[in-house]
Amino acid sequence: MTSASDVAKYLLQSHGPMSTMKLQKLVFYAQAYKLAWLGRPIFTEHVRAWTHGPVVYELWQQHAGETVAEADDIEADGRVALDANDLEVIEAVWDGLGSLSGWELRNRTHDEDPWKDAFDPQEPRHNRIISHESMSSFYSVKP
Repeated sequence: MTSASDVAKYLLQSHGPMSTMKLQKLVFYAQAYKLAWLGRPIFTEHVRAWTHGPVVYELWQQHAGETVAEADDIEADGRVALDANDLEVIEAVWDGLGSLSGWELRNRTHDEDPWKDAFDPQEPRHNRIISHESMSSFYSVKP
């Protein structure tokens, strides 16, 4: 199984540097749409409902404190680790959402049930897992 870092590395290698917020949201959408369309995840890590939308903590650790991520910032194999189905989903997500800014993607996730249902503003760490089931059911149409 690939990692969220593989997806992030591929996005950065293929589409250039981007804000870390945008990168996190595109990685989230790749996971969500692979679950919805093919019934299985791209990566093994959990996606968590943070204040500014979905975040994969293990990926966040690689770019914490940065506002822009570049391919060299991410320790992963990128394209090498991804299969044809993964690449198709990632590119479909890019085609549908890649023109949006990190803040636009953040706002979009805030209007969607998977993040809304998992986020609890009363929980001090805002770290609940967004379930595969919620992603799969909500994102059953293309972006």
